[in-house]
Amino acid sequence: SVSLSLFPHASFPSCRSVDTPLALLPDAPPLQEDTVHCQNWQETVEPHTLASLGSREIERQAVIYELFTTEASHLRTLRVLDQVFFQKMRNLLTVEELSCIFPNLPQVYSLHANLCESMKRLRDSSIVQGIGDIMVSRFEDAAGEEFQEQVSHLCSQQSQALELIKNKCKDPRFAHLI
Repeated sequence: SVSLSLFPHASFPSCRSVDTPLALLPDAPPLQEDTVHCQNWQETVEPHTLASLGSREIERQAVIYELFTTEASHLRTLRVLDQVFFQKMRNLLTVEELSCIFPNLPQVYSLHANLCESMKRLRDSSIVQGIGDIMVSRFEDAAGEEFQEQVSHLCSQQSQALELIKNKCKDPRFAHLI
């Protein structure tokens, strides 16, 4: 089970109950419990800590914080695909159609959740060091190849999925869902 909180002041449960074993992301927290409280890194830092930093380090920390919030936002998007779309579409589409639209969502989610968890560990203090090590370990060599392969696979059927969705919108129940 993966806790997706990247920020010490946010608390999310590590898993949710699922009514069905068909959930793509059964360990993902509910969408309503996933919020980011601060939009700006400087809001997360004690004033005395902020005052002790140079402008270059402030900019660096702001970029790192943006990376963290972007990754957390991406995980939320993946959960939206599962909880808002997949969960409702599975009552209207065949297994093959669902596989066309969501070919490997759990694998991509897992990769991003692990990246978020690694980044979360760096958020124990307000000043993040060592982010480069995490990025290199995730995006180079075999790990990088796996990441690229999984994300490419998720996107590989986009044209077919869009065509399928377009055709399925002729069904009023499906059109209402969309």
